[in-house]
Amino acid sequence: MDAMSRVDSRSTQAVIPGPRRPPSMPRQRSRTRALVGVLVLLAGGLGAMLLVSAAGGRVAGVAVTARVAAGEPVPADAIGRIEVAPAAGVEFVRWEQRSELAGLYARTELLPGMVLVAGMVTGDAPVRDGRVVGLSLGEGRFPEELAVGDRVDVVQTGTGMTLAGSGVLAREVRVYSISDLGDALPGSERAVSLLVPEDQAMAVAQAAAAGDVVLTVIPGGG
Repeated sequence: MDAMSRVDSRSTQAVIPGPRRPPSMPRQRSRTRALVGVLVLLAGGLGAMLLVSAAGGRVAGVAVTARVAAGEPVPADAIGRIEVAPAAGVEFVRWEQRSELAGLYARTELLPGMVLVAGMVTGDAPVRDGRVVGLSLGEGRFPEELAVGDRVDVVQTGTGMTLAGSGVLAREVRVYSISDLGDALPGSERAVSLLVPEDQAMAVAQAAAAGDVVLTVIPGGG
């Protein structure tokens, strides 16, 4: 091979580059990005779990938005939606059950802000022969076996905040409804509604508000 051929061969080798590998990202940067991706996924999953937990901890209930007198129907424009936390022993009326309120009546007076529970409504015909009076009774002011439908005497003890003396305020009135307050344990406070003759209802309500009422059950009066 002559001198000219050797020169051309060197020139060709110098001009034509060899195969190159594509540049690669540093390994440390790849690991960092992968770690960030995993953390984002974990955070998103945790957030979704928290949202589901928060949503599942409350239920849509029915709130009273307008006064409904005892014995009156519960109209659709007197209720609204409210989120409530489920409680043991409390049977809330669910929002999806609101259509079932048609044809039902208020057992006791319903006031704005109340959360509706099953014991507050009834399918019985409206009360026409008296007034439904609500009482909050503590331990010792009612027999433990007291039940809806019992007939009781309403006795004023004279130990409350009223200046009136003791005596029977109403005789043989019917227990209209009973619901537990607080922890629903034996001896705990109860809300008791009585069907009282209209001319005696005011006296019973005043004595009850003063905490000066005791109920005595008439045997066989149910």
